[in-house]
Amino acid sequence: MALVPAWLAAVSFTFQLYFDFSGYSDMAIGLGRMFGVKLPLNFHSPLRAGNIIEYWRRWHMTLQRFIVAYIFQPLSLPLNRLAAARRLQGWTAFAVSSGVPILVTFIAVGIWHGAGWTFVLFGLMHAIYICLNEVWREWTKQRRRQRKRGGLAAREPGTVQAVAGHVATLLAVIFANVLFKSSSVAAAKGMWSGMIGLHGATQTGFSGVGWGVAATLVTSVVMVFLMPNSQQIMGRFDPAFNWREWRDVAPAPLTWTWKPDLAGWMFAGATLFFGVIFIQRGQAVFLYFNF
Repeated sequence: MALVPAWLAAVSFTFQLYFDFSGYSDMAIGLGRMFGVKLPLNFHSPLRAGNIIEYWRRWHMTLQRFIVAYIFQPLSLPLNRLAAARRLQGWTAFAVSSGVPILVTFIAVGIWHGAGWTFVLFGLMHAIYICLNEVWREWTKQRRRQRKRGGLAAREPGTVQAVAGHVATLLAVIFANVLFKSSSVAAAKGMWSGMIGLHGATQTGFSGVGWGVAATLVTSVVMVFLMPNSQQIMGRFDPAFNWREWRDVAPAPLTWTWKPDLAGWMFAGATLFFGVIFIQRGQAVFLYFNF
């Protein structure tokens, strides 16, 4: 696949997966509230995260808490004791106490999604991402300590660094999602080679991005990066039992809170109307139903 269609496919699938899982999480919280049960958050604008660690804290949040409690911590605690007993230091101590538990944990996450090499490698990619993020954090801490010891003020991350971190996180997620979608490792390699331009910019007969695709992508970008998420829209009603921990995280540039007034009912009516219209267009494909 050539460069342009490969990137269109990868970015479109990332948005599809995002809205699919976000919708599942919203429906679970809403149905729970209908029966008087207040569930925890499971999805909180992860594509607005500035690094891959923060991404995983806000993507499939209940699974993340489960794997930390029952896989990562049971591995990390004895390995930390082992590193201390062997008097390991520096990056060797980090590899034993953090690297190994992260690797095992995310390979387990990959296998949880499906028993195949694509899912194993998907987990391995995210394990590498997390380790690199941890290394970067540790290196940054050491730089700050050195500046303080030298009598210099610690440098806070600027706008450029924040934007770079956000872009790097998005690229990492998109490239890993290729494995999540692909039927085989060979298919994923073909997609990646197209994404880095090894097969040219466009395929024969590719006439550009259609208006429908362009409108869908622009709408997705606006909704994901600029608009408030469902919990933020319903924030005044305390949508989840741990909402207070997250209400100030990932604020949206455009803010709006639902109220039971004319604008609120018009918004609810329009949402219901378009939801029914899109459902009637044909058979819907729910990605996370398979997981």
